[in-house]
Amino acid sequence: MHLIVDKKKKKKLLHNALKLYKPAHYVYIIEKSLLIILLAFIVIYPLVCYLTDYHVMINTFTQKKSYLLVIDNVIWSVCMLSIPFFIWVLRMNLQFAYIGGLSGEALSIEDGKLIYTFTYLFKSLLGSRNLLIVDLNKIDRLTYDEITHKIELEGMMVEVIFKPDSKIDEFDLENMATNKVVLFDYFSPSLIEILREYV
Repeated sequence: MHLIVDKKKKKKLLHNALKLYKPAHYVYIIEKSLLIILLAFIVIYPLVCYLTDYHVMINTFTQKKSYLLVIDNVIWSVCMLSIPFFIWVLRMNLQFAYIGGLSGEALSIEDGKLIYTFTYLFKSLLGSRNLLIVDLNKIDRLTYDEITHKIELEGMMVEVIFKPDSKIDEFDLENMATNKVVLFDYFSPSLIEILREYV
């Protein structure tokens, strides 16, 4: 049986991470506050300068008003908008890390074993993939958080890292040991419902 990543579920979990994971929430507040301040400055500052002649210079040759300093400050402020963008990237990384930080996932249940391949979004070497095999008939402990959809699984399992040129028979996949793994249920059909059948 193959389980597919439900993109809507994963997106919802990513959104929930913003509320549940305090570091991501604090970074979000900083990001939005800075963005509002910069946008307000870009809009209000030139208007104030135009109405009050603040930072407006007089050209000594033509005796006309020069708005070069105002324009220069606005251009710098527009460039500063890159800072909220980099903070947004940091926040998205925190949110992805909170829900496992995995990509390229493929999960299936075959002969009483959970077979899960994935890459860590920020940790995996280029071209490498992780393979996790869990013996579902030897699960010692299974917990599930309804709010975060976090599954904590303890039992017999093996995890290996393989590269595109690796062959599956190079690895000893039968040499399992008791270990723990954390998964998030954004699959269809629901992973936790399948796991509960084995416990």
